[in-house]
Formats: sequence, C-alpha cells, structure tokens
Amino acid sequence: MRAETVNSRISLCGFAVNFTDRGATGVRRHYKFFVSCGIALIIVSIGLPWLFLHESFDLLLESSKLSALTKTAQTVITQRQNIVAFMLNVIPFVSPVFFGTGVFMSFYGLWRWSGRQVVRDKSEDLDVEKKEHELKDMTKSEVLAKVEAEVANQSVSTISLPNPQASGTAVKSYLRYEEIFFETLRKYVINEYLLLLNQRAAAYEIDAVLKSKSADTPQFMIEFKKVQNANASILIDAIRQVAKASDWVGLGENRGYVPMAVIAYSTFNAKWHEDVTNFLDKYDENPTAIGRAVFRFISLRRLPNLSPEDMHRVLNPSERILVLGSEDDDRHAETEQGE
Repeated sequence: MRAETVNSRISLCGFAVNFTDRGATGVRRHYKFFVSCGIALIIVSIGLPWLFLHESFDLLLESSKLSALTKTAQTVITQRQNIVAFMLNVIPFVSPVFFGTGVFMSFYGLWRWSGRQVVRDKSEDLDVEKKEHELKDMTKSEVLAKVEAEVANQSVSTISLPNPQASGTAVKSYLRYEEIFFETLRKYVINEYLLLLNQRAAAYEIDAVLKSKSADTPQFMIEFKKVQNANASILIDAIRQVAKASDWVGLGENRGYVPMAVIAYSTFNAKWHEDVTNFLDKYDENPTAIGRAVFRFISLRRLPNLSPEDMHRVLNPSERILVLGSEDDDRHAETEQGE
C-alpha cells in the first residue's frame, strides 16, 4: 500500500513537472503574440486621439437643426454626443496606458523572440553545414571531366606531347579499368558495405565511398588512379585530396573514413614505394584522416582477376602499403594507349 502511495506521488510529481514544462514551452511560444498585441496597442493609443479629434461626431450640430429632427433622432444624436464627450475625457488617460503597455509587450516579445531566433539561426546554420558535408552523386559529365583532367595532368607530368586521339583512348582505358575494379569491389563487399560511386561533397570529388553497415567495420574513401610512369607527387596529391574529403564528410557524419589511393599500373616503379613510405611515415601520428591513409598498387594484368583474398587485403587498413603485382609484369608491360 505504501509503495502504491509513493508511486502515486511520483506520478503526480511527474505530471506536475510535465505540466510545468508544457506551460513554460507555451509561454516561450507566445513571443509572437506579445509582439503583435503590443504593436496593436501602440496603434490604438495613437489612433484613438486622432479619430476623436479628427471627427466632429455631430458635436457641431446647431440646436435649431437638432430641434427640427424627430424625437428618436434627437435621442440618438444626444447619446452619441454623450459617448463622444465621455471618450474625450477618458482618452487622455487610456492612450498613455495603451501606449506604455504596447511598448512593454513589444519589447518583451522581441526579447523572447530574439532568444528563440538565435536558436533557430543556429539550427538553420547546422542544417546548411550538414548539407555541405553530405555526399551527392556526380553527373556523367562531371565524371568524364575529372578523368580527362587526370589524364591530361599525367601527360604534363610525363612531358608527353598532347595527342587528342591518344588522350581519348587513354580516357576510355582509364574508365574501363576503374569500372572493373569497383565492380569487383562491389561483389566482394555487398554484404558488409554500401558502395557509392562518383560522389561529391562541397568542392571534393570522390571516386568511391565505402559506407560500412556495421559500426565496428572501417569505412573508406577511395581515389582510383591509372598511371604509367607518373611522378610520385601525383599519387601523394591524390591521397591528400581524398584525406581532406574524408575529414570533411566524416565531420558531418561524426564518423571517420580511411583514405585509400588505388594505383593501377602497367609497370611498377620502385621509387613510388619509397616516396609513399616516406610520406606515410611523416604523417603516421597525425590525428586527421591523413594519418590513416593507405595505398594500394595493383597491376593492370591482375586487376580483372582479383581474388577474395586480395580484396580482403585491400580493405585491411593495418596494411598501409599493398602491392598486388603480376608475375608477367616485366615481360608484358602495357602502354596507356595500348589499353
């Protein structure tokens, strides 16, 4: 019985608290009402004197004209004159009260309104910032422009003469190998990840995003590069960009990403491994995404035949640098135009 009494008291207290909270919330939401009423009172306090001083209300009616009217009309006009006389005596007292009350209500409402508006502005700013951090699909023209710029950038870095026909072939080859890799990746991760291709977040363009379906599984942002005799600086710039994108998108989602650069090569350059190793060692303790960055070097001859074991190693963030070559790389070196 005592327990029931205690529970009843708790319930009553809970009801009282809820009722109070609701009442407080209701009062907070009345700020617009206070402002509206305050403005209305100010208008009335100014309008009443103007109205009664501007209109005569039959006060100037001559007695001869009034006596010529019917008894009913005389009574009505006399009552109107009495009401006007009363209002003219009351207005000097009522108008200041209305004006003061209106000013108080307006300022009070605006004060409460400003407090709520700050919260609303912050909420809208957060919504805008969240949208800026959200991923969006790139258009086909944007994807093509990105690949064309990459091919052109590699041509400049290798000091090769511009050739429109060869450039077009290189772009098609680039897109074909990129598609092969991501289709293989999709088949491997279909149960554990959601693969989003060609994404954009603000000014960042991302080839692929691997969103984990489990909180315990790392997420990846992937930049794909098909290279031939490229400078290591191109590879490092690629990981820098995808690392910045990882930080940007991760900030909006409150969850980190592992930046990954997938380098599809025809002939492996040992200098790449050396420069990339030095770069990763330099940022090994960095708390941002660059400190988690990984490189995956995959031979073009092996790329179409990646095994589940290969993909498992590709998605192992503890292996910072991975080289998946082919036994025939040295004998079957491919050129970009030959793809």
